[in-house]
Parts: sequence; structure tokens; C-alpha cells
Amino acid sequence: MNNALRWYILRVISNAETSIALEVEKQLKDAGLWKDIYQTLVVSKKIEVVRRGVRQQINEKLFPGYVFVRLILTDSLSDVIRNTSRVLGFLGNDSGPQCLSDEEVEKMLHQASQEVSPSSVPRTLEVGQIIKISGGLFSAMEGMIESKDLLKQRVKVSISILGRLTAVDLGFDQVEIIEE
Repeated sequence: MNNALRWYILRVISNAETSIALEVEKQLKDAGLWKDIYQTLVVSKKIEVVRRGVRQQINEKLFPGYVFVRLILTDSLSDVIRNTSRVLGFLGNDSGPQCLSDEEVEKMLHQASQEVSPSSVPRTLEVGQIIKISGGLFSAMEGMIESKDLLKQRVKVSISILGRLTAVDLGFDQVEIIEE
């Protein structure tokens, strides 16, 4: 194998990336193979969501099902990592695990550190305004806003279905303002 410190991608069981990263470190330390220059990384980004009417900040994983490890890959390291529970293997091809360049990892980390700008949609959506639905079952239909709820980030929109006006409840992210 190669004697250079490189980034590799592990395929792991989804929704357990952080605990698996810690388990990989523990297994390598127990085997006496972990060095201080080695790293494990789960790339996530802080986002703001509304759950049950309450605005919360959560960490959303940008690459669910993957853990990034930076190490000098040897056969013994590879064996310990592959035998760690909930690790499905290295991402790669028949010739072996593929490695990432430092620039690719820097780009991912930069993407994760980008601030999520609060949507300007809530301030510009007004009752009586004509909008186009951009997502969901009624995608591409037009309708008029009947009411909006800033806390839940939802609007009630009247659309015409088979010639009858029907009210539908949509998230701010499912509507687009029609420019006049």
C-alpha cells in the first residue's frame, strides 16, 4: 500500500455515522494502530428547521452513510477497519480503496461551514398574492395565498381543481412568487 497520509471514504450504516467514526478510532487504538495524525470526520451542516411549531437548529449530515478517515492505509489498518461493526467497507473499486485529495476535503468542509441564510420568502409572501407551487402533489399549479403562518413556515393556498377552489397547506419551500 501507500505510505502517504490520505483521506478515504468508509461506507457505513446510515444514521450512526458519528458513533461508527468513534468506534473505528477505538478499534484502531485498541489494536495499537492509531496515530495522533489520523482523523475521522463526519461532514455535517447546521440548519434551521421548524418542528411542531418550534424553530430548532440541527446538524444535518451532508453525506449520510459515509465516514471520512485520514490515515496511512496499511493492510493491518484496513483489516481492523473492515472488521469494525456497522462498517460496510471502503469506497473504491477492484483495485482498492479510492482516496480523496486534500482539496476535495477542503471543499466539503467549506460547503459545510457556509451559513444557511434565512429564507427571504416569508417576508415577501403576502395574503392575496398569486404564487406557483414548486413542489409536492400540486407542482406547477398556480394559486392565491389565503393565509400564512410565519412560525410554522406554512401558507394556505387556494388552487382550482376540476373547476372548484380547494385550499391546500404548503411549506414556504414549496411555493415560488410569480414575477409580474
